[in-house]
Amino acid sequence: MIRWGDTVTLGRRDAVAIRRLLRDIGQGVVTFHRMMERRDFQAIAWLLREASQNGALPEATRKAAGDWFAYLEDRIG
Repeated sequence: MIRWGDTVTLGRRDAVAIRRLLRDIGQGVVTFHRMMERRDFQAIAWLLREASQNGALPEATRKAAGDWFAYLEDRIG
């Protein structure tokens, strides 16, 4: 991940994985690009945090959401 001012860029594989996860947690309509404003990445991270605590989702999906939440929070912190 690269930060330029308030813009954050993810690698292609990371972006694809997050898009797929957003779809899996029912947030497939959320716009997600490799390069976005920091505040937009923060909003995505919060969606993933909420999904990681959602007991209605499969355990593997909750774990993946928690892992990606931690990754994004660490990078944009």
